[in-house]
Amino acid sequence: MTQYPGLSILYMSMLLWRFLGLRAVWYTPMFHGSEWFFDTRVTVDFYSGMGRRLLREYRTKLLLPYYFEALASVLVLYFLGFPYVLLTAAASALAGSVYHGILARRYARMGPAFRAPDAEQPVSSVAVSLETRRLASYTMGPLEVAIVLSALIAAGALIYAYAAGSGPFRDVFFFPAVLLYVQAGLLLLKRGVVNSSLGRVPGTRTEQYLAWNEATRKFVLIFCDWCRALCALALLGVALLWLQPASWSREAWSHTVLLWPLWTLSAGLWVWGWIALKRYSALARAMKPVELRTRATAAISLTGRRTQICAAYFAGLAALVIVGLN
Repeated sequence: MTQYPGLSILYMSMLLWRFLGLRAVWYTPMFHGSEWFFDTRVTVDFYSGMGRRLLREYRTKLLLPYYFEALASVLVLYFLGFPYVLLTAAASALAGSVYHGILARRYARMGPAFRAPDAEQPVSSVAVSLETRRLASYTMGPLEVAIVLSALIAAGALIYAYAAGSGPFRDVFFFPAVLLYVQAGLLLLKRGVVNSSLGRVPGTRTEQYLAWNEATRKFVLIFCDWCRALCALALLGVALLWLQPASWSREAWSHTVLLWPLWTLSAGLWVWGWIALKRYSALARAMKPVELRTRATAAISLTGRRTQICAAYFAGLAALVIVGLN
């Protein structure tokens, strides 16, 4: 791992963030208190009976993606090397987040069967926000400038290293290309989040729920920018690694010049993300759920533009990885 300081920082930061994400979904059923099961208020003794069994089942199933990832990571590390473990973790994180969302919705639908007798009855009215949102309104100028500058510096360093004969074309440009591709995917995700409704809003306490909806959107967008910043740091680290002076040993160059500065910047990003998470959690915890009488059903249209773009993106990522492996 010390041979890839940029990728090592990205990988460890990803693991730490995923641990916090697992911790969040771990406590989601009781997020609003022990008298709640997701968005349904239950009896006070619920978690001493059926609730305990449901909670144990839910948490056991949450861990399934990590078992498969651990096995896959060991095999990938043995046969392909550490850089491909990062790709395995990224694919597992994406698949795991989808799986956790489906699992949470499945168990949340069980809640109404255990609703407390004195709980607020579900509402049938739904409000729709007609506000027009633009990506520019959710863009931080300094961050975008920093990401572009890091990409330009990395590109210059990689071109210089390749021209100087530091390594073959694939070794020099493959992982930077993957990181840039991930950057493009995060931008597509960011645009989709800006244009999405992020769920339905009940007809009661509409303004409060719209404010919470907007806070959710901003938090997800901050997470996208946080991941983009980490990708930019990793790209810069990988690029500068190729510029090792002849008078420096590889270990000294990796640790003294690259590893500690990148760790410092990564720690700053963690503070930024943690502050955003705490602010959002405080707002979300103050919200008491309003249960809707009819629940939304998810459907995927294979002819939809977003579905086609998503399929094309992952097909391109798979093609890029296959080309790199060959």
